[in-house]
Amino acid sequence: MGADQKERPAVILGRGDGIWALTLARAWQVRGVPTVVVSKPTRGDPPADVSVVVPSWQDRIWVARARRLLSPLLRRIQKHLVKAQKEAFAEAGGVGSPARWQYDFVEPFWDSFLLSRTAMRLSPRFVLGQEVHTHGLATIRCRGCSRFIFPWGSDINEVASTSRVMHGLVKHVLQRADLILPTSKTAAAYIHAHYAVSASSIRSLSWGVDLSVFSPASEPEKASIRRSVGLPLGVPVIVNIRRLLPAWNSECVLDALLQAALHHQNTHFVLIAGGRAESEVVSAKEKVLAAKLAERFHFFNELPLHNYAQLLRASDVAVSMNPSFDMRSSSVLQAFACGLTVVSSEHPEYRSMHEDGLTTVFVPKKDPNILSDALNDVLANPSTHCHSREQNLDYIRKNENAEKQMDCLLSLLSDFAAERKSA
Repeated sequence: MGADQKERPAVILGRGDGIWALTLARAWQVRGVPTVVVSKPTRGDPPADVSVVVPSWQDRIWVARARRLLSPLLRRIQKHLVKAQKEAFAEAGGVGSPARWQYDFVEPFWDSFLLSRTAMRLSPRFVLGQEVHTHGLATIRCRGCSRFIFPWGSDINEVASTSRVMHGLVKHVLQRADLILPTSKTAAAYIHAHYAVSASSIRSLSWGVDLSVFSPASEPEKASIRRSVGLPLGVPVIVNIRRLLPAWNSECVLDALLQAALHHQNTHFVLIAGGRAESEVVSAKEKVLAAKLAERFHFFNELPLHNYAQLLRASDVAVSMNPSFDMRSSSVLQAFACGLTVVSSEHPEYRSMHEDGLTTVFVPKKDPNILSDALNDVLANPSTHCHSREQNLDYIRKNENAEKQMDCLLSLLSDFAAERKSA
Protein backbone atom coordinates (compact mmCIF):
# COMPACT_ATOMS: atom_id res chain seq x y z
CA MET A 1 0.00 0.00 0.00
CA GLY A 2 1.46 3.38 -1.04
CA ALA A 3 2.09 6.26 1.34
CA ASP A 4 -0.82 8.25 -0.10
CA GLN A 5 -3.20 5.33 0.44
CA LYS A 6 -2.04 4.92 4.05
CA GLU A 7 -2.91 8.53 4.83
CA ARG A 8 -6.39 8.33 3.38
CA PRO A 9 -9.11 7.38 5.87
CA ALA A 10 -11.41 4.42 5.80
CA VAL A 11 -14.95 5.81 5.81
CA ILE A 12 -17.91 4.12 7.48
CA LEU A 13 -21.41 5.26 6.60
CA GLY A 14 -23.40 4.49 9.73
CA ARG A 15 -24.85 5.82 12.95
CA GLY A 16 -22.35 7.99 14.79
CA ASP A 17 -23.79 6.78 18.09
CA GLY A 18 -24.32 3.17 16.98
CA ILE A 19 -22.48 0.27 18.56
CA TRP A 20 -21.45 -1.41 15.33
CA ALA A 21 -20.07 1.57 13.40
CA LEU A 22 -18.12 2.66 16.47
CA THR A 23 -16.87 -0.88 17.09
CA LEU A 24 -15.42 -1.03 13.59
CA ALA A 25 -13.94 2.46 13.78
CA ARG A 26 -12.17 1.77 17.06
CA ALA A 27 -10.88 -1.61 15.88
CA TRP A 28 -9.44 -0.11 12.70
CA GLN A 29 -7.90 2.88 14.45
CA VAL A 30 -6.11 0.57 16.91
CA ARG A 31 -4.67 -1.21 13.86
CA GLY A 32 -3.28 2.02 12.45
CA VAL A 33 -6.00 2.86 9.93
CA PRO A 34 -7.43 6.40 10.24
CA THR A 35 -11.20 6.01 10.22
CA VAL A 36 -14.10 8.44 9.94
CA VAL A 37 -17.79 7.70 10.54
CA VAL A 38 -20.11 9.79 8.34
CA SER A 39 -23.44 9.94 10.11
CA LYS A 40 -26.83 11.55 10.19
CA PRO A 41 -27.46 13.65 13.32
CA THR A 42 -27.17 11.51 16.47
CA ARG A 43 -29.27 11.51 19.61
CA GLY A 44 -26.35 12.62 21.76
CA ASP A 45 -22.80 13.83 21.32
CA PRO A 46 -20.53 11.49 19.32
CA PRO A 47 -17.78 9.82 21.37
CA ALA A 48 -14.52 11.72 21.71
CA ASP A 49 -12.34 8.79 20.62
CA VAL A 50 -13.92 8.36 17.17
CA SER A 51 -13.97 10.90 14.34
CA VAL A 52 -17.63 11.42 13.42
CA VAL A 53 -18.69 13.83 10.66
CA VAL A 54 -22.33 14.91 10.58
CA PRO A 55 -23.12 16.76 7.33
CA SER A 56 -25.66 19.55 7.08
CA TRP A 57 -28.37 20.02 4.48
CA GLN A 58 -26.94 23.50 4.02
CA ASP A 59 -24.22 21.77 1.98
CA ARG A 60 -26.80 20.48 -0.52
CA ILE A 61 -29.39 23.26 -0.69
CA TRP A 62 -30.98 22.17 -3.96
CA VAL A 63 -31.38 18.60 -2.67
CA ALA A 64 -32.84 19.95 0.59
CA ARG A 65 -35.41 21.94 -1.38
CA ALA A 66 -36.36 18.97 -3.55
CA ARG A 67 -36.61 16.86 -0.39
CA ARG A 68 -39.06 19.29 1.21
CA LEU A 69 -41.20 19.51 -1.94
CA LEU A 70 -41.29 15.86 -2.99
CA SER A 71 -41.16 13.90 0.28
CA PRO A 72 -44.90 14.24 1.08
CA LEU A 73 -45.79 12.77 -2.32
CA LEU A 74 -43.19 10.01 -2.04
CA ARG A 75 -44.47 9.06 1.41
CA ARG A 76 -48.01 8.75 0.11
CA ILE A 77 -46.77 6.46 -2.66
CA GLN A 78 -44.71 4.54 -0.10
CA LYS A 79 -47.75 4.02 2.13
CA HIS A 80 -49.73 2.57 -0.79
CA LEU A 81 -46.86 0.26 -1.81
CA VAL A 82 -46.37 -1.03 1.73
CA LYS A 83 -50.08 -1.76 2.08
CA ALA A 84 -50.01 -3.75 -1.16
CA GLN A 85 -47.16 -5.93 0.18
CA LYS A 86 -48.60 -6.55 3.64
CA GLU A 87 -49.12 -10.29 3.14
CA ALA A 88 -45.65 -10.81 1.68
CA PHE A 89 -44.11 -8.97 4.61
CA ALA A 90 -46.09 -10.99 7.15
CA GLU A 91 -44.73 -14.18 5.60
CA ALA A 92 -41.13 -12.94 5.57
CA GLY A 93 -41.09 -10.88 8.76
CA GLY A 94 -43.15 -13.08 11.03
CA VAL A 95 -45.29 -10.12 12.19
CA GLY A 96 -48.39 -8.48 10.75
CA SER A 97 -47.18 -5.03 9.71
CA PRO A 98 -43.74 -3.48 9.22
CA ALA A 99 -42.46 -0.65 11.39
CA ARG A 100 -41.39 2.57 9.72
CA TRP A 101 -37.71 1.79 10.22
CA GLN A 102 -38.28 -1.32 8.10
CA TYR A 103 -40.25 0.12 5.18
CA ASP A 104 -39.00 3.72 4.79
CA PHE A 105 -37.14 4.15 1.50
CA VAL A 106 -37.78 7.89 1.20
CA GLU A 107 -35.33 9.07 3.85
CA PRO A 108 -32.43 6.80 2.74
CA PHE A 109 -32.94 8.04 -0.84
CA TRP A 110 -32.44 11.69 0.14
CA ASP A 111 -29.73 10.86 2.65
CA SER A 112 -27.69 9.19 -0.09
CA PHE A 113 -27.02 12.54 -1.78
CA LEU A 114 -25.77 14.14 1.43
CA LEU A 115 -23.79 11.27 2.93
CA SER A 116 -22.03 10.21 -0.28
CA ARG A 117 -20.83 13.72 -1.06
CA THR A 118 -19.47 14.15 2.46
CA ALA A 119 -17.72 10.78 2.26
CA MET A 120 -16.05 11.55 -1.06
CA ARG A 121 -14.75 14.89 0.21
CA LEU A 122 -12.66 12.86 2.66
CA SER A 123 -10.81 11.09 -0.22
CA PRO A 124 -11.46 7.67 1.32
CA ARG A 125 -9.29 4.62 0.76
CA PHE A 126 -12.61 2.71 0.83
CA VAL A 127 -16.20 3.18 2.01
CA LEU A 128 -18.19 0.67 4.06
CA GLY A 129 -21.96 1.07 4.35
CA GLN A 130 -23.48 -0.14 7.62
CA GLU A 131 -26.78 -1.73 6.49
CA VAL A 132 -28.19 -2.03 2.98
CA HIS A 133 -31.42 -0.24 3.81
CA THR A 134 -30.17 2.92 5.51
CA HIS A 135 -26.73 3.43 3.93
CA GLY A 136 -26.63 1.23 0.84
CA LEU A 137 -27.60 3.88 -1.72
CA ALA A 138 -25.16 6.36 -0.21
CA THR A 139 -22.37 3.77 -0.39
CA ILE A 140 -22.78 2.90 -4.06
CA ARG A 141 -22.96 6.59 -4.95
CA CYS A 142 -19.33 6.89 -3.83
CA ARG A 143 -17.34 6.70 -7.04
CA GLY A 144 -13.62 6.10 -7.47
CA CYS A 145 -13.05 3.92 -4.41
CA SER A 146 -13.93 0.43 -3.24
CA ARG A 147 -17.46 0.22 -1.84
CA PHE A 148 -18.30 -2.43 0.74
CA ILE A 149 -21.71 -3.27 2.18
CA PHE A 150 -22.46 -4.92 5.51
CA PRO A 151 -26.03 -6.29 5.40
CA TRP A 152 -28.16 -7.29 8.36
CA GLY A 153 -30.36 -10.36 8.05
CA SER A 154 -33.37 -8.03 8.20
CA ASP A 155 -32.03 -6.06 5.20
CA ILE A 156 -32.08 -9.00 2.85
CA ASN A 157 -35.29 -10.58 4.10
CA GLU A 158 -38.11 -8.68 5.81
CA VAL A 159 -37.01 -5.13 4.90
CA ALA A 160 -36.78 -6.11 1.25
CA SER A 161 -40.30 -7.56 1.42
CA THR A 162 -41.99 -4.36 2.64
CA SER A 163 -42.56 -3.03 -0.91
CA ARG A 164 -41.51 -3.59 -4.49
CA VAL A 165 -39.50 -0.39 -4.38
CA MET A 166 -37.64 -1.51 -1.26
CA HIS A 167 -36.89 -4.89 -2.83
CA GLY A 168 -35.56 -3.10 -5.90
CA LEU A 169 -33.45 -0.80 -3.72
CA VAL A 170 -31.90 -3.71 -1.83
CA LYS A 171 -31.21 -5.62 -5.06
CA HIS A 172 -29.75 -2.53 -6.74
CA VAL A 173 -27.34 -1.92 -3.86
CA LEU A 174 -26.26 -5.55 -3.55
CA GLN A 175 -25.60 -5.90 -7.28
CA ARG A 176 -23.54 -2.71 -7.50
CA ALA A 177 -21.44 -2.95 -4.36
CA ASP A 178 -17.87 -4.11 -4.93
CA LEU A 179 -17.99 -6.54 -2.02
CA ILE A 180 -20.80 -7.68 0.29
CA LEU A 181 -19.85 -8.79 3.79
CA PRO A 182 -22.55 -10.82 5.59
CA THR A 183 -21.56 -12.42 8.89
CA SER A 184 -22.72 -15.91 7.92
CA LYS A 185 -22.31 -18.47 5.17
CA THR A 186 -26.04 -19.10 4.93
CA ALA A 187 -26.66 -15.37 4.36
CA ALA A 188 -24.01 -15.35 1.64
CA ALA A 189 -25.76 -18.23 -0.11
CA TYR A 190 -29.13 -16.48 0.29
CA ILE A 191 -27.84 -13.25 -1.28
CA HIS A 192 -26.31 -15.16 -4.18
CA ALA A 193 -29.51 -17.12 -4.85
CA HIS A 194 -32.17 -14.44 -4.24
CA TYR A 195 -30.49 -11.33 -5.62
CA ALA A 196 -28.44 -12.75 -8.51
CA VAL A 197 -25.18 -11.47 -7.03
CA SER A 198 -21.97 -13.13 -8.16
CA ALA A 199 -20.49 -15.40 -5.51
CA SER A 200 -17.13 -13.67 -6.08
CA SER A 201 -18.66 -10.42 -4.80
CA ILE A 202 -19.66 -11.94 -1.44
CA ARG A 203 -17.42 -12.80 1.51
CA SER A 204 -18.90 -14.18 4.73
CA LEU A 205 -16.97 -13.16 7.81
CA SER A 206 -18.19 -13.02 11.39
CA TRP A 207 -17.05 -10.07 13.52
CA GLY A 208 -16.64 -12.41 16.46
CA VAL A 209 -16.89 -11.49 20.15
CA ASP A 210 -14.71 -9.22 22.25
CA LEU A 211 -13.59 -11.84 24.76
CA SER A 212 -12.07 -9.20 27.03
CA VAL A 213 -15.60 -7.85 27.63
CA PHE A 214 -17.83 -10.90 27.16
CA SER A 215 -16.62 -13.74 29.37
CA PRO A 216 -18.05 -16.00 32.09
CA ALA A 217 -18.25 -14.46 35.56
CA SER A 218 -16.99 -16.25 38.63
CA GLU A 219 -19.54 -16.70 41.39
CA PRO A 220 -18.18 -13.72 43.41
CA GLU A 221 -18.21 -11.59 40.23
CA LYS A 222 -21.76 -12.66 39.42
CA ALA A 223 -22.92 -11.79 42.91
CA SER A 224 -21.26 -8.38 42.72
CA ILE A 225 -22.84 -7.60 39.35
CA ARG A 226 -26.27 -8.66 40.53
CA ARG A 227 -26.05 -6.38 43.54
CA SER A 228 -25.09 -3.46 41.30
CA VAL A 229 -28.01 -3.94 38.87
CA GLY A 230 -30.68 -4.95 41.38
CA LEU A 231 -30.92 -8.67 40.62
CA PRO A 232 -31.29 -11.17 43.50
CA LEU A 233 -28.52 -13.56 44.44
CA GLY A 234 -28.68 -17.35 44.28
CA VAL A 235 -31.59 -17.67 41.82
CA PRO A 236 -31.73 -18.44 38.09
CA VAL A 237 -31.94 -15.41 35.77
CA ILE A 238 -33.25 -15.62 32.20
CA VAL A 239 -32.49 -12.73 29.83
CA ASN A 240 -34.15 -11.98 26.50
CA ILE A 241 -31.16 -10.83 24.43
CA ARG A 242 -33.15 -9.33 21.57
CA ARG A 243 -34.96 -6.02 21.79
CA LEU A 244 -38.49 -5.89 23.13
CA LEU A 245 -40.02 -5.27 19.70
CA PRO A 246 -42.38 -7.26 17.43
CA ALA A 247 -39.54 -7.65 14.92
CA TRP A 248 -37.83 -9.81 17.55
CA ASN A 249 -40.92 -11.76 18.59
CA SER A 250 -41.40 -9.83 21.83
CA GLU A 251 -45.00 -10.94 22.44
CA CYS A 252 -44.15 -14.64 22.06
CA VAL A 253 -41.14 -14.28 24.37
CA LEU A 254 -43.08 -12.42 27.06
CA ASP A 255 -45.91 -14.98 27.03
CA ALA A 256 -43.38 -17.82 27.40
CA LEU A 257 -41.54 -16.09 30.23
CA LEU A 258 -44.79 -15.48 32.10
CA GLN A 259 -45.63 -19.18 31.80
CA ALA A 260 -42.16 -20.20 32.97
CA ALA A 261 -42.44 -17.82 35.93
CA LEU A 262 -45.49 -19.72 37.18
CA HIS A 263 -43.61 -23.04 37.13
CA HIS A 264 -40.40 -21.75 38.73
CA GLN A 265 -41.19 -19.50 41.63
CA ASN A 266 -37.63 -18.36 42.31
CA THR A 267 -36.60 -17.49 38.74
CA HIS A 268 -36.14 -13.87 37.64
CA PHE A 269 -36.39 -12.45 34.12
CA VAL A 270 -34.62 -9.61 32.32
CA LEU A 271 -36.09 -7.73 29.33
CA ILE A 272 -34.10 -5.11 27.39
CA ALA A 273 -36.16 -2.42 25.73
CA GLY A 274 -33.84 -0.89 23.17
CA GLY A 275 -34.76 1.99 20.88
CA ARG A 276 -38.33 2.48 19.62
CA ALA A 277 -39.79 0.08 22.21
CA GLU A 278 -41.63 2.56 24.44
CA SER A 279 -45.15 1.26 23.73
CA GLU A 280 -44.03 -2.38 23.93
CA VAL A 281 -42.47 -1.76 27.34
CA VAL A 282 -45.68 -0.20 28.65
CA SER A 283 -47.72 -3.15 27.36
CA ALA A 284 -45.26 -5.71 28.78
CA LYS A 285 -45.25 -4.07 32.20
CA GLU A 286 -49.06 -4.11 32.26
CA LYS A 287 -49.07 -7.86 31.52
CA VAL A 288 -46.46 -8.54 34.18
CA LEU A 289 -48.36 -6.45 36.72
CA ALA A 290 -51.64 -8.22 35.91
CA ALA A 291 -49.90 -11.56 36.52
CA LYS A 292 -48.62 -10.24 39.89
CA LEU A 293 -45.03 -10.92 38.86
CA ALA A 294 -43.62 -7.39 38.81
CA GLU A 295 -40.99 -8.17 41.45
CA ARG A 296 -39.46 -10.89 39.28
CA PHE A 297 -39.36 -9.06 35.94
CA HIS A 298 -36.62 -6.49 35.41
CA PHE A 299 -36.74 -4.00 32.53
CA PHE A 300 -33.64 -2.21 31.23
CA ASN A 301 -33.34 0.54 28.65
CA GLU A 302 -30.80 0.36 25.84
CA LEU A 303 -27.43 -0.16 27.52
CA PRO A 304 -23.82 0.74 26.71
CA LEU A 305 -21.95 -2.34 25.53
CA HIS A 306 -19.98 -2.82 28.76
CA ASN A 307 -23.14 -2.59 30.89
CA TYR A 308 -24.91 -5.04 28.60
CA ALA A 309 -21.98 -7.45 28.93
CA GLN A 310 -22.19 -7.24 32.71
CA LEU A 311 -25.90 -8.03 32.58
CA LEU A 312 -25.19 -11.14 30.49
CA ARG A 313 -22.44 -12.22 32.87
CA ALA A 314 -24.93 -12.00 35.74
CA SER A 315 -27.48 -14.23 33.96
CA ASP A 316 -27.83 -17.97 33.38
CA VAL A 317 -30.07 -18.52 30.34
CA ALA A 318 -30.45 -16.44 27.17
CA VAL A 319 -33.49 -16.35 24.88
CA SER A 320 -33.28 -15.31 21.21
CA MET A 321 -36.50 -15.66 19.22
CA ASN A 322 -35.96 -13.84 15.94
CA PRO A 323 -39.07 -14.79 13.91
CA SER A 324 -37.47 -14.26 10.50
CA PHE A 325 -34.07 -14.57 8.82
CA ASP A 326 -31.11 -14.42 11.21
CA MET A 327 -27.42 -14.35 10.46
CA ARG A 328 -24.64 -15.06 12.98
CA SER A 329 -26.03 -12.65 15.55
CA SER A 330 -23.52 -10.88 17.78
CA SER A 331 -26.08 -11.02 20.59
CA VAL A 332 -26.19 -14.80 20.41
CA LEU A 333 -22.40 -15.16 20.21
CA GLN A 334 -21.98 -12.80 23.18
CA ALA A 335 -24.37 -14.89 25.27
CA PHE A 336 -22.39 -18.04 24.48
CA ALA A 337 -19.14 -16.23 25.34
CA CYS A 338 -20.56 -15.37 28.78
CA GLY A 339 -21.31 -19.04 29.44
CA LEU A 340 -25.10 -18.84 29.14
CA THR A 341 -27.35 -21.65 27.93
CA VAL A 342 -28.97 -20.29 24.76
CA VAL A 343 -32.55 -21.10 23.81
CA SER A 344 -33.11 -19.93 20.25
CA SER A 345 -35.52 -20.07 17.35
CA GLU A 346 -34.08 -22.32 14.69
CA HIS A 347 -32.25 -20.77 11.73
CA PRO A 348 -29.97 -22.40 9.13
CA GLU A 349 -26.88 -20.58 10.40
CA TYR A 350 -27.37 -21.68 14.00
CA ARG A 351 -28.09 -25.22 12.85
CA SER A 352 -24.78 -25.27 10.95
CA MET A 353 -22.98 -23.92 14.02
CA HIS A 354 -24.71 -26.57 16.13
CA GLU A 355 -23.37 -29.25 13.80
CA ASP A 356 -19.87 -27.76 14.23
CA GLY A 357 -20.08 -28.15 18.00
CA LEU A 358 -21.98 -25.12 19.35
CA THR A 359 -24.84 -26.53 21.43
CA THR A 360 -28.13 -24.62 21.28
CA VAL A 361 -31.61 -25.47 22.53
CA PHE A 362 -33.81 -25.00 19.45
CA VAL A 363 -37.52 -24.17 19.50
CA PRO A 364 -40.06 -23.16 16.81
CA LYS A 365 -40.13 -19.45 15.99
CA LYS A 366 -43.66 -18.55 17.06
CA ASP A 367 -44.82 -20.97 19.77
CA PRO A 368 -44.68 -19.55 23.33
CA ASN A 369 -45.85 -22.88 24.81
CA ILE A 370 -42.93 -24.83 23.38
CA LEU A 371 -40.53 -22.04 24.35
CA SER A 372 -41.88 -22.15 27.90
CA ASP A 373 -41.48 -25.96 27.99
CA ALA A 374 -37.88 -25.61 26.80
CA LEU A 375 -37.11 -23.06 29.51
CA ASN A 376 -38.74 -25.29 32.12
CA ASP A 377 -36.51 -28.17 31.03
CA VAL A 378 -33.36 -26.03 31.14
CA LEU A 379 -34.24 -24.73 34.62
CA ALA A 380 -35.15 -28.18 35.93
CA ASN A 381 -31.96 -29.83 34.65
CA PRO A 382 -29.08 -27.33 34.96
CA SER A 383 -26.44 -30.03 35.39
CA THR A 384 -27.13 -31.45 31.92
CA HIS A 385 -25.92 -28.17 30.37
CA CYS A 386 -22.59 -27.95 32.20
CA HIS A 387 -20.68 -29.94 29.56
CA SER A 388 -22.35 -27.99 26.76
CA ARG A 389 -21.32 -24.73 28.41
CA GLU A 390 -17.63 -25.66 28.36
CA GLN A 391 -17.92 -27.00 24.82
CA ASN A 392 -19.57 -23.77 23.67
CA LEU A 393 -16.91 -21.62 25.31
CA ASP A 394 -14.22 -23.64 23.57
CA TYR A 395 -15.97 -23.13 20.21
CA ILE A 396 -16.25 -19.36 20.73
CA ARG A 397 -12.60 -18.98 21.76
CA LYS A 398 -11.38 -20.93 18.74
CA ASN A 399 -13.73 -19.53 16.08
CA GLU A 400 -15.16 -16.19 17.24
CA ASN A 401 -12.31 -14.21 18.79
CA ALA A 402 -13.00 -10.62 17.71
CA GLU A 403 -9.30 -9.71 17.66
CA LYS A 404 -8.58 -12.36 15.05
CA GLN A 405 -11.79 -11.67 13.12
CA MET A 406 -11.11 -7.92 12.92
CA ASP A 407 -7.59 -8.61 11.67
CA CYS A 408 -9.08 -10.78 8.94
CA LEU A 409 -11.75 -8.23 8.04
CA LEU A 410 -9.40 -5.26 7.79
CA SER A 411 -6.86 -7.28 5.82
CA LEU A 412 -9.57 -8.37 3.39
CA LEU A 413 -10.85 -4.83 2.82
CA SER A 414 -7.40 -3.21 2.59
CA ASP A 415 -6.09 -5.83 0.14
CA PHE A 416 -9.22 -5.58 -2.00
CA ALA A 417 -9.01 -1.76 -2.12
CA ALA A 418 -5.29 -1.82 -2.92
CA GLU A 419 -5.71 -4.36 -5.71
CA ARG A 420 -8.55 -2.38 -7.24
CA LYS A 421 -6.51 0.83 -7.11
CA SER A 422 -3.53 -0.78 -8.83
CA ALA A 423 -5.65 -2.53 -11.48
